[in-house]
Amino acid sequence: MTGDRDEKPDLEVGIREARANLRDLIDQVEQDGAVVYLTRNGRRAAALVAPSFEPRADSPKIWVPRSTRKAIGLVEAMLTSNSGLMPDILEDLKQRSGELVGELAILITVLYAPFGQLSTDGDVFVFPMKDEGSEVDRRISLEELIMPNLFRERHGSELYTGAGIPIIAGALWALQMGEDIHEWRNSIDVPIGWDEMMTWISATVLLADFVNTILGDGAAQEVMYGSDEWLREDYWGDH
Repeated sequence: MTGDRDEKPDLEVGIREARANLRDLIDQVEQDGAVVYLTRNGRRAAALVAPSFEPRADSPKIWVPRSTRKAIGLVEAMLTSNSGLMPDILEDLKQRSGELVGELAILITVLYAPFGQLSTDGDVFVFPMKDEGSEVDRRISLEELIMPNLFRERHGSELYTGAGIPIIAGALWALQMGEDIHEWRNSIDVPIGWDEMMTWISATVLLADFVNTILGDGAAQEVMYGSDEWLREDYWGDH
């Protein structure tokens, strides 16, 4: 089938057009082995592929999910220290790392949003600190907030060594600069490994914990479930 794919060019079709021509597109996928990418606003959002499809090196590593419920459940379990369930859950999630990381990227984006809106220079937020009796503004970057904790977590951990840390650091910086995390990660021609997946999970949990600390218990959960509702009703309802 790989040889057929070399001869048949990939197709890009807008989602609305695909809805109207779905039967014909499925025929092309089934008969020719073509890959039909469904686009929104000119960007690939999903794909129709044959059951025997073998991803190429430039295939998307993560994508915008239809729901963030599974990632939310995982983050909630870790926030409540229910870590005894993690090994079994993670082994199952390992089979769909691209989907999980796509969900986590959404969660990181929405959890960061309340703080990112308070600054135009990439810092997370501004908070007062005492300096010789007076309050001064202290700015902190998202990497400065998350990365030291990730480095501490990797020491002595049996789940991961932290090899995915450089990718997560880059993703956090891209987010601060207004970039889409999904597009940024897909620009890196490296498959998602176990360490990277674990680092995405840890970064999301740390950010959610920070949101609860600053905005109050349950604030992170409210934001995360809001992202799921938005994906289901608004985002995919328009695509």
